[in-house]
Amino acid sequence: MLVEMTPVQILARRAELPDVVAALHRLGQVELTAAARAEAAGPGPAEPGPADAPRPAGLGADAADLGALLALAEAAAAVVADRHWLRTATVAVAERRLDALGPGLRPLLERIGSLQAEHESVRRHHDALTVLLPVNPDLALLSERDLARLGLATVVLILDTPHADVLNTLRGALRVAAGDRFYLVGEPAGDDTMGCVLVAPHELVADVRALLAREHIRHVPLPAGYEQMSLGRAVEEFGRRLEALPGELAGAWAALDGRAAELAPGWRRRRSAALDELDRREALALAGRTAHTASLTGWLPRRDVDDLRAALAAVGSGAVVTERDAGPAGEPPVLLDNPAPVRPYQRLVSFFGLPRSGSLDPSSLTAAVLPFLFGVMVGDLVYGAVLAALGAVLRRRGAAHPVLRDIGSILRAGGVWAVLFGLLYGEALGSLGHQLGLPALWFYRGGPEALGTLLLLAVGIGVTHVMLGLLLGMRQARRLRQPRTLLERAGAFFLLCGLALIAATAVDLLPGQVRTPALAVVAVTLVVAMSTRGAMGLLTGPLELLGSLGHVLSYLRLAAVGLASVYLAGVANHLAVSVPLLLGVFVAALLHLLNLGLAAFSPMVQALRLHYVEFFSGFYEEGGRAFRPFGRRPEPSPG
Repeated sequence: MLVEMTPVQILARRAELPDVVAALHRLGQVELTAAARAEAAGPGPAEPGPADAPRPAGLGADAADLGALLALAEAAAAVVADRHWLRTATVAVAERRLDALGPGLRPLLERIGSLQAEHESVRRHHDALTVLLPVNPDLALLSERDLARLGLATVVLILDTPHADVLNTLRGALRVAAGDRFYLVGEPAGDDTMGCVLVAPHELVADVRALLAREHIRHVPLPAGYEQMSLGRAVEEFGRRLEALPGELAGAWAALDGRAAELAPGWRRRRSAALDELDRREALALAGRTAHTASLTGWLPRRDVDDLRAALAAVGSGAVVTERDAGPAGEPPVLLDNPAPVRPYQRLVSFFGLPRSGSLDPSSLTAAVLPFLFGVMVGDLVYGAVLAALGAVLRRRGAAHPVLRDIGSILRAGGVWAVLFGLLYGEALGSLGHQLGLPALWFYRGGPEALGTLLLLAVGIGVTHVMLGLLLGMRQARRLRQPRTLLERAGAFFLLCGLALIAATAVDLLPGQVRTPALAVVAVTLVVAMSTRGAMGLLTGPLELLGSLGHVLSYLRLAAVGLASVYLAGVANHLAVSVPLLLGVFVAALLHLLNLGLAAFSPMVQALRLHYVEFFSGFYEEGGRAFRPFGRRPEPSPG
């Protein structure tokens, strides 16, 4: 539900303003505004005070740097847990500040960066040289001793382009300088790399390097220590280094994680203190002041006014709290407060947009209807039980992660409804339950006569849900004094009533005498809708009303998604007995797992879509501003 907010003004002696601000910060229940300062200032400038000093850059820098270090601690812990050793280790803190705030961290970061750069270089050279081995196996067998005995030297080049014309240019230049006394071979080693090996007399090696510079042939030299190796040994040594580097990186990351974990508690305390001081300074800047008094204004839940007075009395400030007129205070902020079972759905509503102050909070209705719609679509004993169990596991394991915990709660509730509808449909793993004699307490969705019943069920749910939204919209429009909106939603409501009565008479659920008054209701509704919109009403009036009918027909997706799941499960069960036993069990299990994954995702998306588009359009007024109380701030999670 929406918590009722009230604007308040806090009056205190000017000397006691810091104590009042500190008490408000500890309480964390008041959202401060700048109204008090504007009122105190009047037409001229406000009287200067110590709070008018510029925002201290040091505190802001401390908070930013400590936040970056806490993020580094979290990243290091994640790398060690997931063994992602090549993740970049960076922290946006100046070296001088890093050495002061995190002694010992910079050498560890430099060590990780150096090892990662070496890993990239070694991998690139290894890949480039490996493709050369099969080009000339005899060359790969030559050792350094063999090359020295023959008076030859090997020059390995990694060119940063794969185009053959570069290799031809190099070969032509070598022919001019050395005649035919060289052997050059190259192969593409990737999208932008070519590996080359050159065998030439020792005395030509220096000429070759000068030639590369003179011809502006861009290349990546081999790391120091590898330049004089033969091709075969270089590939072997690069391979050994590639195997050793992950272990060294693991040790470097573990050292960084350990050091950051030691320092993180102090970082967290210092960052919290810096942010608290910044908050207090900003609150002082919002205060209105005269020579002897000071005032603060803000919003808080009406239910917390007495708590605010008690908190200020406890510090002995003598401050006075008065409730103000809501009109001049502007639009109140929005605070949603629902019972624990409804809070996961409150998050779903917030994803769509916060409701305006004074409107309706649909969280409870969403909590009641969304799992029901999920169950209508899934409707399987086994699938529902598995999803409910999975939701319970997520809810228990996600105790420290609110989003994961909420997903688990929603999935668990949907799974329970899926089990109940599985009993009504007589389904367990699709048609398997029906084949084994599981009775359907209502009707079996896979039967030949089920389609009509399923479509009527979907339309009936749609009519009920959409009309409930329109009723809520009529009530809200009347409370917010929106006569045109009230008339529009009433017209859509009575149009649906008339069409529902006509449809009921067509299928003999109601006597035929009802048809005439129902047609009259539809006709009057259309006339009123057209007359309230002026000349364009002849076109827009019927379209607006028929849009409500489109909302109802959208609920046919309840039948479509459910039948798709039934048919896929039926195909799995049919294949299980149509092929050899082991293959059939494997294929059936695979298809049922696929169907279960779809059942966890698609019905929830469709149920949310029906809420966001069809249901909320009847009454929901979004655009609310979240309540942000002074002193209440999300802290970074532990590293």
